[in-house]
Amino acid sequence: MNQHIIDNYYTNVGCSYYSSREFSELMVSFKSSFTPISRFGIGILSCFMVCDSMEVTTRRIRERFECDEALHISIEGYESLFCYFGF
Repeated sequence: MNQHIIDNYYTNVGCSYYSSREFSELMVSFKSSFTPISRFGIGILSCFMVCDSMEVTTRRIRERFECDEALHISIEGYESLFCYFGF
């Protein structure tokens, strides 16, 4: 993920990046047959059924050998604020 995906999809309950037009257009441009397993945009919330906090490190692959900057996300709970940092 990059900052745009985190801000617009990952942090918004019910907003799935994989259901977005943005993702569909990307798959067409890559000629990919990838089929995501997520559907409703609530999967990350289910993690808090078994934990109180979560750490995520991610970076988005733009092209075959090109990646965005890695980001680290720290989430203290489903009702709390979170922060992310670049490496």
